[in-house]
Amino acid sequence: MKNNTPVIIFNFKKWAHLRQIYTAVNNYSPCIFYIVVDQSNSPNEDVNRAKIIDEINRFSFSIPVEIIEPDKHLGITKIIQFGLNQAFKMTEKVIVLEDDTVPSMLFFSYCDKMLNQFEGNSNVGCINGSNLGIKGGKKHYFKSRVSLPFWGWATWKNRWEKFPNNYDFWVTFRVKESNSGVSIDSLLPIFDRFVKKDKSWDVKWTMYLLANNLRTIFPGENLISNVGFTKDATFTNISNSKFSNLAIEESTFEEVDFEKEIEMENEYLLKMKELIQELGRRESIV
Repeated sequence: MKNNTPVIIFNFKKWAHLRQIYTAVNNYSPCIFYIVVDQSNSPNEDVNRAKIIDEINRFSFSIPVEIIEPDKHLGITKIIQFGLNQAFKMTEKVIVLEDDTVPSMLFFSYCDKMLNQFEGNSNVGCINGSNLGIKGGKKHYFKSRVSLPFWGWATWKNRWEKFPNNYDFWVTFRVKESNSGVSIDSLLPIFDRFVKKDKSWDVKWTMYLLANNLRTIFPGENLISNVGFTKDATFTNISNSKFSNLAIEESTFEEVDFEKEIEMENEYLLKMKELIQELGRRESIV
């Protein structure tokens, strides 16, 4: 019986890299692999969903696999919460991937180590494998008050189960925070706009972590490559993005050192703001 942390992958509409991602997960050998597949909502989605199912059926898994499917189409905003809620009925922690997030093998051992090390730390909300390409060194890690995007990450049931359906937490936070001042002031108005839009689970999760003073752990070297910057992408439909297909670290894991934490967090926040600007321009780029 494998003891490695369970892995869950969300299959939306991209199938071209599934075999590569499935191979990495299979080599890691989690105790169980949850594969989430949403129901289709259009003829084009029917075709993509059929290709995803075909990739699943054709792959020779050597690990336990469980398919999670909703009764009806949920869409990208709701399927993440549905899938994780289902998985957390069966496990206490999980590593999360999507159909366009290619992990290094080091990503899995990193998540394992951080999940175990910070499980009892109530100030840490999750683990993120994508540092957007900063080069802090293999032994250096950092905690950040803001984390976005979540291209390959991990968390615990007792953190995720408190994630609410509404934005009351943000309204309360903004009333309190408006008088205190923080180093991320420029991001707050951007998050404010998402209260009305409510189109992205990851921005809401970011806001929840921030409002509840929960830090995210990051590696000093990037461990996830997003290969989904394509014209048919929902959010990353950007051509020539500097964040597309980022290089990933594959060498051995080193001891954890947080001595460069502030410097690395500041560099990460700058890159995150740059990515947000790219996403805001995407309609005119593609």
